[in-house]
Amino acid sequence: MPEPFIALLRAVNVGGGGKLPTKTFVQILNDLKLQSVSTYIQTGNAVFLGAKKDKAKQPARIAAAIDDACGFKPDVIVLTLDEIAQIIESNTIAAPDLNASRLFVHFLTSKPAKPDLAKLDSLLLPSEQYALTDKALYFYAPDGVAPSKAYGRIEKLLGVTATARNWRTTCKLRDMAKAIA
Repeated sequence: MPEPFIALLRAVNVGGGGKLPTKTFVQILNDLKLQSVSTYIQTGNAVFLGAKKDKAKQPARIAAAIDDACGFKPDVIVLTLDEIAQIIESNTIAAPDLNASRLFVHFLTSKPAKPDLAKLDSLLLPSEQYALTDKALYFYAPDGVAPSKAYGRIEKLLGVTATARNWRTTCKLRDMAKAIA
């Protein structure tokens, strides 16, 4: 029985990164025989049904297919519905009065082995805060990420590849995955 998955592409259609039109992305996923494919905004977010046994292979398959079609190979993180739900539930920063567009979830490709949290702490602005788990770093920047000294250095300081989505997008992707479950 097919399971719902969420694919998150890193550095697609943002800041001069790899260009991947949504229509092309959907076609690539359909060509991989994934079912009920839908996307959300143009920054490399997709929800689809696939075989649970294929989950570990999906990031490499999706990246290779994008490379074949578009000439660049993005990092791809694939999550199950349970994984994204757990990431959402594990956020210790979330509160009703926070601006959801300024709360970011950095989805990690692996657990950071030696994160430099002392350096991250030293770069935080007084209004910023973060929380780290094995699968995500939550970062709240109420003044936006442009003035942040820490935001742009998160991957380097954690020592792992990550891709960020704001809280609204994260919750929307979970809801889309629930809808096709």
